[in-house]
Amino acid sequence: MQIRSMFQKDIDRPINGVIKVMQTDEENKRQELEEYVITRELRKHFGSFYSHYEQSVGGTTDKMGVWISGFFGSGKSHFLKILSYLLANDVVAGRHAVDYFEEKLAYDPLQYEVIAVRKTMSGLLKLLFPDENVTKEEMARLLDYAIEGRRRVKEQLKIMAGVEFSDVNLGYLDVTGAENVISVPEQSAETLVPAGTLPAGHVYAVGECQDDDDVAVFRLENKAVRGAGRFETQGIGLNRPLRESMNAAWQYFQNNAKRVMPGVPLADRDYLLYYDCVQGKGPSLEVSVAEWVGLCSALLDKPVVESLVIVGEIRLSGSMGEVRNLESIVRVAKNAGARRLLLPAECMQDLMRVSGELLSAVQPIFYMNPVDAARKAMDIY
Repeated sequence: MQIRSMFQKDIDRPINGVIKVMQTDEENKRQELEEYVITRELRKHFGSFYSHYEQSVGGTTDKMGVWISGFFGSGKSHFLKILSYLLANDVVAGRHAVDYFEEKLAYDPLQYEVIAVRKTMSGLLKLLFPDENVTKEEMARLLDYAIEGRRRVKEQLKIMAGVEFSDVNLGYLDVTGAENVISVPEQSAETLVPAGTLPAGHVYAVGECQDDDDVAVFRLENKAVRGAGRFETQGIGLNRPLRESMNAAWQYFQNNAKRVMPGVPLADRDYLLYYDCVQGKGPSLEVSVAEWVGLCSALLDKPVVESLVIVGEIRLSGSMGEVRNLESIVRVAKNAGARRLLLPAECMQDLMRVSGELLSAVQPIFYMNPVDAARKAMDIY
């Protein structure tokens, strides 16, 4: 058997490496519609677009604009072109455009996980229990092991691809209906801030939510790739104040990064940010110091110290914002599993009014300015 015979489609067929807007002949449209892959993240975006589109069809609204954002090369133009095909719904090669997507959207991406776990289970059972005489307890141990292995794969995919594999939780329901979520030993399933070393560029922050006074945990995943000095964000959408907050960190990074790492070139890389509201309470405008630290960490390819949460705001003017609600910040950081809390030095006096029980679990580290914060976060002295 030749490798080419394992593929469903002819591997020698011409494939466009770049999707071009002006390529609208029927053969190109057919290939694009037929071979477009609906990932879990794209499924969400299609659903979000059509839910808003339906509102405009069923009633009147002045909210007609759509903002499509993403990293360089992430497929924004491709997504927009496919949307245009679906909205026009022309007949292409004998089928309406939407008909090409009936099976794609019905497909459950979780079946990848099910298939992987089943294959592992099948192999283990054949090796360890060839006589097929296995107890419920032994079966549960094998299933835990198989799911843990798949979970580790997803953790690595998450590090490489971020948002597309952000959901790493896997588990199963037993015959009684009880849910069993499988974690990996080095990561606590009960904490938001993991105990181990984060990938370079990833940081955790705590701040007040934009729409209310709730304090929440946020994860900022930064990556530096070869490029031309651009800053791209994901997870921010049309939130202008939040975008300005992250741009304040970016502007500070452009002006001050060389004070942290002299001689390191900045302009030969693009910087990609994924902003994650871990607890789903909405974004915060008070985590720009953490984003500045994340950019420095990504550029240096040096992770921050373990179990660290960062507090503080850089404004567009370059000045620091006031930290409010400090006791709640310490409590949220502690409950999230943080062991270290990076705070502006101005918080020293206010910290004296925080209960000793909270401070016994979280070590405060004070910084004089954002440059000092970056050095202490990455343990650079």
